[in-house]
Amino acid sequence: MVFCSGQGWISTFVPEIFMKNYLPFLSLAFLLAACYERNANDPKAVKEEMRQREIVHLTPAQISERAFKIGDTLCEMAAAGMEKELKPDKDSSCVRAFEVTKAWLQQEHEAQLSRLSFQPEGLKKLSSKKEKEVFDAVLYNRENHLPILPNNQKDGDKDFIFTKALVLREKNCGNCHQKMTSPWLKGKTGDTLGIWKVRFAKKKVVLSFVD
Repeated sequence: MVFCSGQGWISTFVPEIFMKNYLPFLSLAFLLAACYERNANDPKAVKEEMRQREIVHLTPAQISERAFKIGDTLCEMAAAGMEKELKPDKDSSCVRAFEVTKAWLQQEHEAQLSRLSFQPEGLKKLSSKKEKEVFDAVLYNRENHLPILPNNQKDGDKDFIFTKALVLREKNCGNCHQKMTSPWLKGKTGDTLGIWKVRFAKKKVVLSFVD
């Protein structure tokens, strides 16, 4: 190995044991320095790159359990977001409130939000076979007076789908839906009129373990 000093180039013999023991650490140091220099003006990029370099050994059960928690949290955030948008001093349209909440969840949490009524025609709007299987099971439970419980399913190798009963929790929502003529949308406070569906990446779940 050759080092440079203030007096010029100095050729120095480096024992083999030094190379074996310390070279990997030197390589890592140079790599991290390069990452830092490349992302010096973007702290979020530095953090994200470091997170992705973490080595995490997870079991399928751990991933599934964490995905369930994330899905449930996202649905609760969506419900709370819609309720906030439906305050008396704002536009009372639940369509507008949902679109605002949907856009926020996508931007802030990289999750795709949907809400589905119990109309059988809703199956046609679903994009994947797994989604159709989940919704079909929800319809079966409803027709047979079985509880609609929170459900988390893996869709392929990259995504999770979480579903949860969509309940009219706010009095204002109940008052509005009581006036609706559609049997699929008519209801009162406390009624379940459909399901929340949220899709998010498996990558999001794995990275949550190194936050």
